[in-house]
Amino acid sequence: LVYIIYLLILLLCGAAVKSSSNKSVSYILGVGDKTCNRVTYTSRSICALKGSSVDISCIYSHTHPAVSKFWFSPERSHQWQHRSHPEDLRTDSHYAGRVEVIETERGSSTLRIRDLTERDSAEYHFKFKTQSFEWKSSLPGTTLSVTGLPLSISLPSVSVSPSGEIVEGSSVTLTCRTHANPAANNTLYKGNQILPLTPEGIYNFTSISSEDRGIYHCKTEDQLSVSLFIDVQYAPKIPSVSVRPSGELVEGSSVTLTCSSDANPAANYTWYKEDDNSAKASGQNFIITDFRPEHSGSYYCEAQNTRGRRSSTSHHLTVVTGKLLMHLMLKLIILLFDQNTKLLWRMPLHCTAPLTNIAECEHSLELLCVSSGSSVSGGNK
Repeated sequence: LVYIIYLLILLLCGAAVKSSSNKSVSYILGVGDKTCNRVTYTSRSICALKGSSVDISCIYSHTHPAVSKFWFSPERSHQWQHRSHPEDLRTDSHYAGRVEVIETERGSSTLRIRDLTERDSAEYHFKFKTQSFEWKSSLPGTTLSVTGLPLSISLPSVSVSPSGEIVEGSSVTLTCRTHANPAANNTLYKGNQILPLTPEGIYNFTSISSEDRGIYHCKTEDQLSVSLFIDVQYAPKIPSVSVRPSGELVEGSSVTLTCSSDANPAANYTWYKEDDNSAKASGQNFIITDFRPEHSGSYYCEAQNTRGRRSSTSHHLTVVTGKLLMHLMLKLIILLFDQNTKLLWRMPLHCTAPLTNIAECEHSLELLCVSSGSSVSGGNK
């Protein structure tokens, strides 16, 4: 009987169900074969029950940094200051306290609407704008159809304790239940992983970790489900340092050091030089535009957020001075052409002395005169 009732609920959603709520639809704007901007909606249409929550998701990309991005509904255009300029749903009084936008990773956006009403049945669009491009508001989005909930069916609920900020290493409890009589069997899962529940519908994290961050779903036997996003805060992991350019650092050149660390909230970065307690720079990148011998030394970065701080290992930088470059160049073979005669300068093998003796080595260069087409016959110092 429950399955028959649920089938009737889905039929109330009409064409929204027929157009398939699981197939994604992608819109691309580009030039020739080069894709410039893209929005892919996870579902073309969704049918949901009154009083439940729904997630409407999309994946997007753009060639330049976005200056703004938000979700809107054309059906709410009568509330906009200008009908041709969509406005963020989060500023609409009809959705006050019921909507949030979740971005768990770059290029992915999810609009969550809670306590759905039949007035929420509408088409929802994602929009972004860069300094040189604005996504067209006229392109289709995801259509949501909300239908009434029969009294004989109860929705599941999922909650987390504690309800405030969750810190890595703390104890956390997830509850997945359905208030029905008799009690219903529920399933709690994250991604493709099913999490075992106690008979009371409880799942415990004895020491929650950063890998546990994500969206959890509580689903009934009737396939009705609700979702909950758990945000786990943690101190920065050990930072890594990269250097550009990666080869020898020539005196007077520019060098960029980059510090990276996984942290939530995002980390702030400070740069230090060993044996010098004062900070050299702040920010993820440390740029030395005119590298000098006095800049040589070991550098490290410190990543810090509200949950802690960690330092990277030291990275040693050494400058290659002009004299050393000359020394390296003199160790090469240089051919000078003068019509049919070749003048060959050669550095003697014993000339590997320190820089202070470069002048002496310069006087020891051998000048060999070689006629065109012949081998070396002799030389003069």
